[in-house]
Amino acid sequence: MIAIKIFNNNSVLAKDHKGKEVILLGGGLGFGIHKNDEIDERKIEKIFRLDKATTSKFQKIVQETPMQIILLADRVIRLIKEQTQKEINDYIYVTLTDHIYSTVERIKNNIIFDDTLLLNVKGLYKEEYEIALKAVEMIRNSLDIKLNNSEASFIALHILNAEMNSEMEKTYEITSILEEIQKYVSEHFQSLKNETAYDRFIIHCRFLLQGIEMEKVDNKISIFSDMLNELKEDYQGEMVCVKGIADIIRKRKNYQLSNDEMFYLLIHLARLS
Repeated sequence: MIAIKIFNNNSVLAKDHKGKEVILLGGGLGFGIHKNDEIDERKIEKIFRLDKATTSKFQKIVQETPMQIILLADRVIRLIKEQTQKEINDYIYVTLTDHIYSTVERIKNNIIFDDTLLLNVKGLYKEEYEIALKAVEMIRNSLDIKLNNSEASFIALHILNAEMNSEMEKTYEITSILEEIQKYVSEHFQSLKNETAYDRFIIHCRFLLQGIEMEKVDNKISIFSDMLNELKEDYQGEMVCVKGIADIIRKRKNYQLSNDEMFYLLIHLARLS
């Protein structure tokens, strides 16, 4: 491999044998070498083969972050990929590595972060949260630091962000809308006895909002309009709730639910009640 840019003693931007840019890490890897020098591959501890846009952003992270944290973040990301069947965007190497480093520095300086806004993440994103708990345990053990399980909420959102291939602020927005829908439904129905049906309802709402965000929904097609008209007579209370959810989405996302989307919401709510 040929060096393109030396970041520091432990990290180098290089071209591999196929001419693709890669980021290399290893103790003393960059010491004493210059651009266009052959790299001693015996010193390489980790090769990052990321998409072009991520490689460009990740270079800054590599220059400003201790190698120990970068390698730890890589292990955490590999854990996440092993624990989910969903596709994880490469950009998580930038966002999660930076987050882990910031978290470690915050703990060292005894800075307390208000996580009250993320209390519902555990309920809204159960799969991501369970994976994030394992990530927290890995970070805690690797660095021997006092890291609360509440940190899992932040990591869960980074996982979700990578699944959506979206900006973090969009992930926060979807979470906020889900919380509003969750609160509205809980207030509308005095008791929700079927926990499994409720989980499925939240997952449905989540994917609906993600589809709207990524413009992967088509509200022009209408297959279930007639069935919706039939069911809404039998489930009038649930239909009121569907319209309330549709109103929340219209106000927050400027998006009008189709009859088919309202039909699926009605089915889920009928199972709840």
